[in-house]
Amino acid sequence: MDYNIPTIGVADAVQRIVEAYYADAPIMLHGSPGIGKSQAFHQAAKRIAEIMGQPCDVIDLRLMMYDPVEVKGIQTIPTEGDQTRQLRPDYWPKPGTLCLIVCEEIVSALPATQAAAYQLVLDRAVGNHKLTKGQLPVGTGNLLSDRAVVNPIPTPLRDRFGHYRIEPKASDWVDWAISVNLLPEITSFIHRQPHMLFTMEEGKDQLAFATPRSYEKLARVYAIQADMDKKTRRQWAEAFLGKRVGIELIAHMDLLKELPDPLMVLRSPESAPIVGKDNPGLGFALAQSLAYYAARENMGALVTYARRCPPETAICMVKDAGRRKPALKETQQYIAFIAEFDPSN
Repeated sequence: MDYNIPTIGVADAVQRIVEAYYADAPIMLHGSPGIGKSQAFHQAAKRIAEIMGQPCDVIDLRLMMYDPVEVKGIQTIPTEGDQTRQLRPDYWPKPGTLCLIVCEEIVSALPATQAAAYQLVLDRAVGNHKLTKGQLPVGTGNLLSDRAVVNPIPTPLRDRFGHYRIEPKASDWVDWAISVNLLPEITSFIHRQPHMLFTMEEGKDQLAFATPRSYEKLARVYAIQADMDKKTRRQWAEAFLGKRVGIELIAHMDLLKELPDPLMVLRSPESAPIVGKDNPGLGFALAQSLAYYAARENMGALVTYARRCPPETAICMVKDAGRRKPALKETQQYIAFIAEFDPSN
């Protein structure tokens, strides 16, 4: 299918959503499962809240699970008079609050349910219930090639949205993973092998394949079971990512065992071995580990070690510590290092 729409990454999608919010223009993101469509709306809501100085909620409206009457509100018979009354749907936001109403997987909804969404998207209303300023309906949808449940979107509903196609970008995902303090072993793996971020192939019907969402789930499993043996780690990796990618990830994690213990480095920053001179990938991996363990009390040690490393490794190490834990950007050690090594930022 020729979608005839622009293709962007998640980071750009977040910015487009913010722009659409202030223009009061509904926007729809199209893309494969698990690549971050919903996450983009959550990131945009967070940014909107920071700008507006009040919470911006994300209301998850999964249209494929709704009947048309549930979208519009159930009709009731009043105790007096002869006219029915339309009840406010349970998902409807309170007047005066800020929100994005995300019509998830519009393309998977029944045609009648899609039609019920017309008024919500165009008129910002269902029946007599109207959205107030700062409440914007938006949408997501899978692609026809994804072998998901996909129903054609009626032309009138298409015309109510601005459309973007989302494709996963490793650089966007690594930036996000660092900002939420995801396990450095996984972050460094995608940095070294960006093609492993998304491995769903057209025409192949596989139960497990790598997506940004599957890496996030795997990281959660690893985080709560730090003492997991190698066999179990491999099985979990293959369960979420598929066998090929799972084996590659475990091989990467084995390689990281050759790196010095990050806590040892932070205890002895002036004598710890330097990594990354001949293999920048290993340098990045150690930088990620050190950034993961960085704290106010050891920021001086981290900067001391960084000054001994190759410049690209050093800058990555210190800046990523600040991205993982923004409070570290206020430390004197961070400020002095950035002023010396990366003054443009």
